[in-house]
Amino acid sequence: MGAASVSACVNGACLAGRVRPRSFGETRPAGADMFCVRVHGGEGYAETRERARRAGYIGNPRVAAWVMEPLSSAASRRNREHAWSLLLDIYAQFVAVDLIAIGQRDRVSVDLPQAMQAAVAAENRYVVFSHNHPSGYAWPSDADQVLSYELATACAESGLVLLDSLVLGRDEAFSFQEWSMGRAGLFPMERR
Repeated sequence: MGAASVSACVNGACLAGRVRPRSFGETRPAGADMFCVRVHGGEGYAETRERARRAGYIGNPRVAAWVMEPLSSAASRRNREHAWSLLLDIYAQFVAVDLIAIGQRDRVSVDLPQAMQAAVAAENRYVVFSHNHPSGYAWPSDADQVLSYELATACAESGLVLLDSLVLGRDEAFSFQEWSMGRAGLFPMERR
């Protein structure tokens, strides 16, 4: 496992009063699972970036889930939930991935103002929030539903368009966008 190369987003504002950037394998003090760093490397990142390049337009949940799958798989092997924001430009093309938080095996806490600050400061137009379920099952918990609603509200208030909030399992993903439109939100991960 390679260490992730990270840099503080928003000129260090995301990490002010929090924790310093650390590699995926390092442990942090108890309760320090909320932070926001721009991902530049580490297990799964190169493939995620290559998938984003190949996809071009990332305007639907199935493409976003396919792009994020390598990071999700790497995080699930560590048996901890991770939360990311996939930042997209005005053409819904890849700009960056921010690692928002690393939680425990069955939960992750997201600091909404901190997560939104990074997306807004980078002047992105669209954002896809996602987190993994190490269990492999992508069906959302009640807390996932609350978080998705809060993310949608925060995005609307800050001028961002939330394309989707995804829960990524082993071979499946759950899209809150598709679910809210009356479709089955759960779908198999596409292999391209």
